[in-house]
This record gives sequence, structure tokens and C-alpha cells, in this order.
Amino acid sequence: MPVKAVSKRELQTWVSDTTGEQCSNLNKDCASGVLPITLLNTLHPNAVDARKMNRNASTEDQFLQNYKILEAAFRKLGIEQAAALVNNSAEQLAKGQPQSTLELMQNMYAMAGADGAIGTRCVEALLAAAAPGASGG
Repeated sequence: MPVKAVSKRELQTWVSDTTGEQCSNLNKDCASGVLPITLLNTLHPNAVDARKMNRNASTEDQFLQNYKILEAAFRKLGIEQAAALVNNSAEQLAKGQPQSTLELMQNMYAMAGADGAIGTRCVEALLAAAAPGASGG
């Protein structure tokens, strides 16, 4: 599914407004994996056990571990497209590579329905599928 292009500035504002965390440089602020995990937990409370996340990560290996946690959370929620994106670009994300960071954050923006492209029904379906005890029909 194509994702609507959203500017870095708009994404930074959205991330800051959504999480309450300052985001002034998307690539640097997301490199550790902490901000994307915090964003996912804001959109899907308890998607990630916050105790597993390394908030003080300072090395690329620690950043990669945070991205493994993010990938697992996407899989737990049944959001395979985002899980695959993180899996395929974790090293670039941990290095703050602009294109990979932008792609991840644009996908998270679209999943949240923030751009209106996915719409409320899709977001509700994602939430319902991720809800404990959700049934298939």
C-alpha cells in the first residue's frame, strides 16, 4: 500500500505532539529506536514492555536491540508490513539514515490514520486485531 509522502517537519511535529517527547531532528532522534517505540506504545498502549527498551542506548548494537523490540511489537500487533520494514532496514535506522527513517515514520503516520489516507476503519481494524481476545469473525 503506497504511503502518502509527509514532510520531515510535519512528522517531527506529529511525533512531538503524539508522544510528548521533543523531536527536533527526525534522523538523530529516531536512531536509538526509543522514539519509534514510544510512539508505538502511545498509539497502541502496552504494545511494548517499556522495561525491555533501552532508553539510555548509546551504541549501534544497543540501537539495533531496540529495533528488534520494535519489530517484535509490530509482529505482536499483526502489522507485518511495518515489521518487515524494520527487519529489512534496522541497520540503516540505527545509523540515522534519512531515507529509512523517513519511510518508517511515514508508515507509522499512515498506520495511525493521521493523514486520513487509511481512514478510521482501517485503524480500528488494526486495533481490534491486536486486542486481547480478538476473534477472527
